[in-house]
Amino acid sequence: APSLLLLSLPWPVRPGPLQRCWELLQRQLQQSWSRFHQH
Repeated sequence: APSLLLLSLPWPVRPGPLQRCWELLQRQLQQSWSRFHQH
């Protein structure tokens, strides 16, 4: 799945608010991807 590829990409973000936002964005991507495949 493309979302998994995005997750495996190296992301130059130091531990902090940006990393938290990126993790939340990844979760939303996974959720939307699973919903898309359920339909």
